[in-house]
Amino acid sequence: MVDEFSGGPETASGTVETDAKVARPIAARWTWFRILFVAFLITSGAMIASNLHAAVVVPALFATDAPDAFLLTQAHIVDYGQVGTSIAFLVSYFGCAIAYACFMARSIYNARLRYPDQVKMSPHGYWLWHIVPIASLYKPVNGMVEVWHALHPGGEGPTTPLIPLWWGFWVVGSLVGLGDRLFPASQIDFMLSPGSVDAYVSYQLYGSALAVIVGLSAFFLLRLAGQLKELQLVQPAEIFA
Repeated sequence: MVDEFSGGPETASGTVETDAKVARPIAARWTWFRILFVAFLITSGAMIASNLHAAVVVPALFATDAPDAFLLTQAHIVDYGQVGTSIAFLVSYFGCAIAYACFMARSIYNARLRYPDQVKMSPHGYWLWHIVPIASLYKPVNGMVEVWHALHPGGEGPTTPLIPLWWGFWVVGSLVGLGDRLFPASQIDFMLSPGSVDAYVSYQLYGSALAVIVGLSAFFLLRLAGQLKELQLVQPAEIFA
């Protein structure tokens, strides 16, 4: 393996030949990454709106013994909205997880071609660290920092606020997500007991706050990935000239 690209000619597929390895294209993975992350941000916003709508409608529904047609219509919207946005959120979330793993695996591969001694993490080892207790709090962000620097000329990129913002919101969201245990199903099932309406409203507000935090993390990761993509599209001959 060489320490940096040789600046070889571009192949018909758009990759760049080197003396030993070939930098793999990132454009297709970036396209899916961007589509799925934008979809996730949209579904997050829809779920937040549905949660806040439910937090208003449900107490009003239980506050009257004779709800009018408008309130009943809103209640039906709550039912369908909660189910639809929850499913869309989960599907887009897992789609983003796959796109993120594929994009970073390719980025790490290309970064290791330039500075193999600087990027310690393997392309597939990167996402595996996300499921290792304790290490998942710091290993992925360390890997991101390595890739960020290795894709810059000289192997030393400028400081970017996107990395701490992305990871900071992700860690906070992970910790806030543990609060879900404070809301057992028996306390938020408002269909069984009107007395659980307050708990239900609190749960909707909690879910909205969590979606905002995770959504901010996804937004900053999307911005960061866009910059990583641009760095990989720069011709190696221009970088190391």
